[in-house]
Amino acid sequence: PALPENETYQLWAANDGTMISLGMLGSNPEMSLVPIDPSVTELALTREPINGSVAPTSDPMAKGSLA
Repeated sequence: PALPENETYQLWAANDGTMISLGMLGSNPEMSLVPIDPSVTELALTREPINGSVAPTSDPMAKGSLA
């Protein structure tokens, strides 16, 4: 769902509990292509302030493992 204009979705690599930002997707993304290093095995998506965060400010809204 779309977020308020002062928030963004942020995508994270979540390897071994360490969260590394892969980028901000905007408040109402339709589709985004994000290059991911082959060593990344898990992704997480959080809701962040519009300028993003250096670390997640809340629990992930979604998580997933890459095969």
